[in-house]
Amino acid sequence: MKSKFSVAREKYIIIRSWSETNEYLLFGLLLLFNLLPALSGKYFVTLDGPAHLHNAQLFLDMIVNPESALHEYYALNELVPNLNSTVILAFFLSFLPAFLAEKVFVILYLILTPLSFRYLIGSFSTSNKLFSYFIFPFTFTFVFLLGFYNFSIAIVILFFTLGFWIRYRAKAFSLKNFLFLLSLLLFTYFSHIFILAFVLLFMGLELLIGTAGSLYRNRNQVKEILQKFFMQTATLLAAAAIPLFFTYRFMSSRTTAEDLLMYLDSEELVSIITQFRPLIAYNFEIESPFTTALSYLLLFLFAAALILYFIRAIKKTGDLPTNPVKFKFLEPSIFWFSTFLILCVAYAIMPNQVGIGGYISVRLAFLLLITFILWLSTLRMPQWLMIGVILVIIYINGNLTLYYLTVQRSLNNIAISIEEASELVEPYSTLIPLDFSGNWLFPHISNYAGINKPVVVLENYEASSGSFPILWKSNTFPQILLGTKNNSEFECAYWHTSSSSNKESADYVLVIGQLENTEQLCQKSIAEELQASFEIIYQSSHCTLHKLSVQQQTMTGEMAP
Repeated sequence: MKSKFSVAREKYIIIRSWSETNEYLLFGLLLLFNLLPALSGKYFVTLDGPAHLHNAQLFLDMIVNPESALHEYYALNELVPNLNSTVILAFFLSFLPAFLAEKVFVILYLILTPLSFRYLIGSFSTSNKLFSYFIFPFTFTFVFLLGFYNFSIAIVILFFTLGFWIRYRAKAFSLKNFLFLLSLLLFTYFSHIFILAFVLLFMGLELLIGTAGSLYRNRNQVKEILQKFFMQTATLLAAAAIPLFFTYRFMSSRTTAEDLLMYLDSEELVSIITQFRPLIAYNFEIESPFTTALSYLLLFLFAAALILYFIRAIKKTGDLPTNPVKFKFLEPSIFWFSTFLILCVAYAIMPNQVGIGGYISVRLAFLLLITFILWLSTLRMPQWLMIGVILVIIYINGNLTLYYLTVQRSLNNIAISIEEASELVEPYSTLIPLDFSGNWLFPHISNYAGINKPVVVLENYEASSGSFPILWKSNTFPQILLGTKNNSEFECAYWHTSSSSNKESADYVLVIGQLENTEQLCQKSIAEELQASFEIIYQSSHCTLHKLSVQQQTMTGEMAP
């Protein structure tokens, strides 16, 4: 006959198993709910997303077809950061239509971000895994909705890499684990060197804090602990050697003028944090009430954690503890609080823009908030309190996600119109995009015209930056005109071209929005040139596609020397 203790234990195991199963189910349901904006329409429209998809199409065509006409306009830039999004999208484009390639990419990000964050928390705090629900409002970040795909990929790798390092660092590294760590660091480099720097910094810091804790707890094993420390340091340096060499090679080939460094004032830096600006993408008035509520929730948890800590300490000893470091479970807390302080310093002193790389402060603020959450997850919290916190997170995340869903549905219409227009564009032709929409999200949306076939879209910021796999070859292709005029003749329009004496008109002009202000001299001049040299072959309320007339094609041919 079973004792009362055995029966009670069995009931506890059953209840615990039931609660864990339901918790996994809830996490999975929220993960699926977060996919709604990506599934709501044909495209997931972001600021830079169309450019990433277009350049992946160019990359694929140039790799598969060495004789491609694209080689006249572009060169491949090898072993650069920001390579991953291009390669991954090109892989999907090799067997999927462009809209599905984009959709699969976005869905993978939306799935892997929560899973990788949960994996990281599970590596040091299995009892507080409910903190992993905080990641859901942090998936649709400002930088992700801007289409900063490589930075977003790097965040996922950061979570996995730190989780892997924390789990396996204390063990003897096998060759398999070493190669896996090397692969993670290489993958981080090819996503974003900014994140690579912080990954290595955090791994080194975790190693130092873990070793210091071991020395404190085992003062009679100093020699063995230091030997293990040097072996782990050597392992980390060996795994980081190739990514660091690539980083040095890339950075030494670039120059950043001092006047290209831009800083934010202290008031703006504070407002970014207090308003949770890393999570606000489309409309401050609509999104800020929910992000502000999230900030209050974190402050509440911080206050609750401190109060509970002091209550436990006083109950246990009758006074506040004088040496809390002696407890091994405090090492993760010390580590994450240290990373939080390091990021606070970096946030205060680093510029917001270096050359063409911008929004550095927002990216740092994102990392700062994430590390604060990770630090909170190391503190003991009662289960009932965390259940209430999760309900608040579900409410905040649900409202934000439904808002993103609404925005994406409206943005889809313009993307579909551009895709419809692009069906009339011949492969390997040149296309000048002109954006008169007035929408801040649309500087690169014309790149959707070059996602289903190789098209030279003459607005390609990636090819101009030198930090992506595709580069312009401005010395090998003709000077591209809009009819008979070059881009220096239009103050309100820009497209990439060359200074070659060999001149030819673009084959197509895609106008986003409407040329409504024809009383303005520049727009009037464009409208007149389009009427004289082109014919309209597609028109919708969102865009108009003009094709070079047969007569103008003949005249352009005569311009060539």
